[in-house]
Amino acid sequence: MSRVMPPIALSHGAKAGPTEPERRAVLSSKLDLGPDDPEYGYTRGRLVAVRDAELVVRRLTEQSESVLVGLETSHHVLHEAFPAEE
Repeated sequence: MSRVMPPIALSHGAKAGPTEPERRAVLSSKLDLGPDDPEYGYTRGRLVAVRDAELVVRRLTEQSESVLVGLETSHHVLHEAFPAEE
């Protein structure tokens, strides 16, 4: 009996990260930090690090999907080359 792998879809709903104006808005309004605040540079750096991590996760997700598509194709080719006996 031949079983077909169900399609696998990964979510792409995450944004790439905050834009510069969004980072400034978070720093100034939500965190009550201005450019002259001693914590401003550190907090801004953390926001940039989070954005970079989000980009890495997105890239890894896309690469993983590509690997899954390749495995699915290989799976189907193997079934064509070696049909299952019933």
